[in-house]
Amino acid sequence: MFHSPIVIAVYCDDEHALINTCLLAESLRAFGGRLSACPIRTYSPSEAKFGNPSILEKATTLGIDRRTIDTPESVRWLFYAAKPFAAAKAEADLDGNAEILIFMDDDTVILDEPKELELTGEISLAYVPVMHNRAGSSLETPPDELWTRVYELLGIRDKQLFPMVTPVDRQKIRAYFHCGLLAVRPELGIMRAWADSFVKLAEDARVEELCRDDRTRKVFLHQHALTGPILHTLDRPHMHELPERYNYPVFFEKIYDSPRPYNSLESVVTMRRVVPLSKVGADWPEQLHGPSDRITWLQDHWV
Repeated sequence: MFHSPIVIAVYCDDEHALINTCLLAESLRAFGGRLSACPIRTYSPSEAKFGNPSILEKATTLGIDRRTIDTPESVRWLFYAAKPFAAAKAEADLDGNAEILIFMDDDTVILDEPKELELTGEISLAYVPVMHNRAGSSLETPPDELWTRVYELLGIRDKQLFPMVTPVDRQKIRAYFHCGLLAVRPELGIMRAWADSFVKLAEDARVEELCRDDRTRKVFLHQHALTGPILHTLDRPHMHELPERYNYPVFFEKIYDSPRPYNSLESVVTMRRVVPLSKVGADWPEQLHGPSDRITWLQDHWV
């Protein structure tokens, strides 16, 4: 019977995401330390197309286990509608055969051993806050209509909403977890509850009224839905907020507002490629600071 203490799962909705996942796998094998041999599984909508044989062959060579999921019709009007179901299926597939599920976005690159994803002691969740406050609930003002409805539908009480600070723009927000990097204990069922909560939000008439013509809300509602399952399952002593060397959004300032550049790989453990190189310039390796071997590796692999 299959058993690995840690399994990595990635939501992969198209061929570009699979190409990214191959780079993630290569970086994990090169720099992941004790986690370098972790199984990697991708979860894709059953209707997703993957037609390039060379990409499929590369994924197989790297040991990527490709799996499919189905998404309820009632949620498909929203962006990233399949993502919570990918996480839920990844969690269900473990069926007691793994101690930790790491769910991460396909554009992640591992640059050092991600020790803090190996949950220890009483910690059952490692997380990062959202990068910047595009859709969060500011601590300085009452929740807006959408967040108010989310809290109502998911039964979230004020006392559960501890404060977070977004790493990029340093905004104080009510608890709002980045769904692009999570390490969880699968037996808790947080990912399966995430999918259930997303359906509850997506099928609510008031939520649809508030989101239907608002692109930002349609993009992030799936992430809103994660708040309830985490807060209802775990108290803060059982959560670990990862430091900023995790989920580091390299070159973030090239597209988004940022008070500082994101061009130093010193001490970075997991890096996010949220900005395409076309927005950075051909001299992007010279713009980076940090370990020369990591920069050289990126130069050889990030194309």
